[in-house]
Amino acid sequence: MQGGGAIPLEAQRLGLKAIAADLNPVAVMINKAMIEIPAKFANRPPVNPESEALVDTSKSYRGAQGLAEDIEYYGKQLKKLAFEKIGHLYPKIYVPELKTDATVIAWLWARTVKCPNPACGCDMPLVNSFWLSKKKGKEVYLEPIIEDGKIKYEVHKGKDCKHEGTVNRNGAICIACGTKVELPYIRSEGKEDRLGAQMIAIVAEGKNGRIYLPPNEEHIKIADIDKPTDYPEGDLPAKALGFSVQNYGFDKWDKLFTNRQLTALTTFSDLISEVIKDIDDKEYANVIATYLTFLIDKLSDRNSSLCGWDTSRDGLRNTFSMQILSMSWDIAEANPFSNSSGCFDNML
Repeated sequence: MQGGGAIPLEAQRLGLKAIAADLNPVAVMINKAMIEIPAKFANRPPVNPESEALVDTSKSYRGAQGLAEDIEYYGKQLKKLAFEKIGHLYPKIYVPELKTDATVIAWLWARTVKCPNPACGCDMPLVNSFWLSKKKGKEVYLEPIIEDGKIKYEVHKGKDCKHEGTVNRNGAICIACGTKVELPYIRSEGKEDRLGAQMIAIVAEGKNGRIYLPPNEEHIKIADIDKPTDYPEGDLPAKALGFSVQNYGFDKWDKLFTNRQLTALTTFSDLISEVIKDIDDKEYANVIATYLTFLIDKLSDRNSSLCGWDTSRDGLRNTFSMQILSMSWDIAEANPFSNSSGCFDNML
């Protein structure tokens, strides 16, 4: 089984003939993109309209330099077209300490479930931790405020976080009334499609690091959109080693994404054909499309509802930090148009 193709790649570097095979079509495409395609289009100048090769015909390109330059150019065009269509879904936010708007890195959400205590009934947040950052000297945490059965959040700097998380492997606790809730109840509510989500914080780009802000009503409304009309559908396997999300009602692939994430990923995907339409060599156009598809595949790993916020390094945890799909209670929804964690440029 060829896997990621390390052995056939080394064989190629040594000038040996290598034959590799795999049952996994993803592994096959990775190998083709790493071994076959660069060799086939080696030493060719780029074709994009901004390439120096169109002016200076004496300039030589070695190996995959021309191919890489085209991937970079058409990747940037893809981002530009996508921003024109969906950029309004990713607004900037005003930061009082900067006295100006800042680009959002991520919106942080907590999954919620209705408290089973009839005297309470609030939408109880399921939060692993109320810490936002544990970086030494830059500690930041959330302070939940309960008013009339509703919960709002304040952001504070320092080490005085007094609240533990509200959910773990043994169950959850309602932060409003103290009722203990067992996991079977949460799983049952999930399977009935009754898990919600509540914005708990916003992470923005600052001059000297991350800036943490409380939830913003305008940003909550902007995120509340319908699913796109066309997106890939399919059932998750009923049982799979290391997959726990099915226990909470995530039985289809599209349920692993917020509606905004689905909209972004389908928009990027749909625009690939638009980006490459002017490349005369259709075989080469398909090659560029292949690499841009890998880009979106990588982007989806950082843009699902299973991504959380890593408080130790102030960044996103990706979906497949391990080769499993495990439940994430707190969601870090990345901004692909930012310049930080989970963004398009990093994937490109």
